[in-house]
Amino acid sequence: MFGSVDDLVTFAVLEERDRFIQETLGNSSDLPDPLAAADYPEFWRAIAQVLLDPGPVDLSVLADGGPVELIRGRLTAIGPDRDPLFETAIAATWAAIPLGALVFADPLCRGLGISDEDWGACWTRLGDRVRSLADVAALPLFPTRVEPTSSVDETLPGGRGRERLLHTAETLLETRLETAVTGRELAAAAGVNYGLVNHYFGTKTAVFDEALVHLHQRFLRDVLDVEDAMAHGVFDVFSRHRAFLRAWASRLLGDRPPPEFELRGMERLMEEMLAARGIGLRDRAAHLHTAGDALASIALQLGWTILRPLPSAVDPRGMAEIATHLQAINAWLVHGSE
Repeated sequence: MFGSVDDLVTFAVLEERDRFIQETLGNSSDLPDPLAAADYPEFWRAIAQVLLDPGPVDLSVLADGGPVELIRGRLTAIGPDRDPLFETAIAATWAAIPLGALVFADPLCRGLGISDEDWGACWTRLGDRVRSLADVAALPLFPTRVEPTSSVDETLPGGRGRERLLHTAETLLETRLETAVTGRELAAAAGVNYGLVNHYFGTKTAVFDEALVHLHQRFLRDVLDVEDAMAHGVFDVFSRHRAFLRAWASRLLGDRPPPEFELRGMERLMEEMLAARGIGLRDRAAHLHTAGDALASIALQLGWTILRPLPSAVDPRGMAEIATHLQAINAWLVHGSE
């Protein structure tokens, strides 16, 4: 039935996708429940893993007739007239927000101070905000956006092999996952003898562990350096640190537990949102709505980090414009527009 293991992997992923589509979108012309993915862990975990490391799966095949494409079609049919790229951004948001919230659920709860008791209310609010996008015709755009450069300096350092291995591991994480890189490939890319991997670190895994710690420290520094957490600066920070966020997502989805990384700085976002809305701590309902909006904002940025290769595989030409619309949607979430 299958010509190769690669064909089997592709078939399995597409089967999970198609089951999800059939059971959540079906033959109805309505938009799907944005929270439905939570009931299909095999689907969202498989899709996230493939987007992080496609391997034999052709992402253009995965995107063709997939949830984002179908949601966009339904938005066109039932919504107001919109810029087609804004419509694509809404469809991407419909998929990215729940994906980001599900993959990063534990660090998001810690970072935003959301208790287990309050998660349900915040999750529901997140879904309500996504649904309300269907009625939005346009949003104010920021000035033409230049895609932020990566936080990783690709210039290979001279000197000791240890630093070269660490730097190379960080650079490789821009486009690959650590599980897809062998120790010999790492050493060759660093221009050092393979024996130095064992000499300095013991294992290839230990090299990537330390590289991830370095990337996490840079991510935290950039987040905490943002002067206005409600402005678009945080959005650009997440864009600059895709290598770290992709690697972190892979660890959260995999068998090896990740280090205790934190989404620090997110409580400051909550505090600024509460202050801007004039909400006191005693107003529990409004506080939970704000927490749900903050959850949706950060989940959008995390989810887009994972989802981004999917629309790019179909048509990479409009990606900068889609990112600009996503930035506007993020501002809409943060500022509480209904």
